[in-house]
Amino acid sequence: MLVAEGNLPAARRAYEDSRDIRKRLAEADPSHAGRQADLAVSHERMGDMAVRLGRTEAALAAFQAARDIYGRLLARFPEHPQFLLGSVVPDIRLAALEGAEGRAYLERALRVLTGLEAEGRLDARRRAWIPVVESALSELDSK
Repeated sequence: MLVAEGNLPAARRAYEDSRDIRKRLAEADPSHAGRQADLAVSHERMGDMAVRLGRTEAALAAFQAARDIYGRLLARFPEHPQFLLGSVVPDIRLAALEGAEGRAYLERALRVLTGLEAEGRLDARRRAWIPVVESALSELDSK
């Protein structure tokens, strides 16, 4: 709501508060995968807010933090579709920020998405991400 109203400073504070709560919960029970995933989503939101505020370094750090959490979750649950899908989001965001240097993120995102699609584990909304990632890779190829 705060973002829609254009109150970005208040929205950032709300996201920070949410992230801090989720971080405490995740630290209290590091084996709880759901709490870890919630923390990753909070980092993604912080990254999105940092992008809106023009804070590229903060955005990169937030998306990388989310990616690291998903990496740890996938080490424990390598075929978990929610964690696989979640891991695609910071990859796409990092690629957008890093330009040509972000190619590996896009390639990984595409592998995950097409793998899930081939297994019939990708819903229609996320299936639409595949052409977006393919287009971003094509743009990199044309540069």
